[in-house]
Amino acid sequence: MAAEKKIATTPPTQADEIARVRDILFGTHMREYERRFRNIEDELKRQKDILDELWERVDTLEAKVEQNHRHVLQELRKQIDQLYTRLQKRIEDLEEMTVAEETLGDLLIELGSRIKGGAVTESLQELLDQHES
Repeated sequence: MAAEKKIATTPPTQADEIARVRDILFGTHMREYERRFRNIEDELKRQKDILDELWERVDTLEAKVEQNHRHVLQELRKQIDQLYTRLQKRIEDLEEMTVAEETLGDLLIELGSRIKGGAVTESLQELLDQHES
């Protein structure tokens, strides 16, 4: 209890005196400026938080766009490869048809020749066997 009385009766410090003089001279104006300054600081912090959140969203969207871009490119490459494979297969099929037509023409010529010679059945069977092997 004695310590409490001592604290209450201690003389004001120089800083307390300066604060009191400042309060007398500037009073409400200074408090108003401090309030405005705190409000501005609070608003700047809020705006910074919003900006940080927006940057995070932009980063997230950018990552998604890059991922989608990679996926689309992979899908396009896959489709191009499939189209190329189908085209190659069709070219091979056409080449085989050409060879088959030439072979068929040769077979028909030989068949005609054998028909003239009379050995149609045996010759036809031989030609078919040769063609299958």
